[in-house]
Amino acid sequence: MNAVTIRRRRGAAVLGALTLAVAGVLVCAPPAAAQSVGTLNTPTGPVTQGASIKVTWSLVPGAQDTFVANAVAGGVEVDAGTLSFTATSGGEQTVVIPLTKLGEVADGEQTQVTVSDTQSEGGAVVDEDAVTATLTCHPDPDRPGWMLCR
Repeated sequence: MNAVTIRRRRGAAVLGALTLAVAGVLVCAPPAAAQSVGTLNTPTGPVTQGASIKVTWSLVPGAQDTFVANAVAGGVEVDAGTLSFTATSGGEQTVVIPLTKLGEVADGEQTQVTVSDTQSEGGAVVDEDAVTATLTCHPDPDRPGWMLCR
């Protein structure tokens, strides 16, 4: 099972998280959609390109998204990368962030993955989110020379 921590800063979410008293009735806003880390694919041996992390993220249509991801195993950064694009549609989307291999992951090793996203419109930040998940890595049976971390 993955251990996940989510950090969120959004003007509307902050206001929605506050409990409001309206006409004597207590109203609570529903929780915002959670961002999540799916899988980390990282090569072993001399291969240094092609690593990626798959995440599910709530996007704002038309916003510029800048994702930053890194993976740490045994206190050493093993993968890192960034991805920037303009979201063409909103709602929960699967995003694959390309990574550069910086180190090795061993079979059964716990790997902490942190992914953050800053969304901006017209130069103003409209959303900042981050999620951290602990994944366990094993050889990928469908891709020799690669580790699959879930």
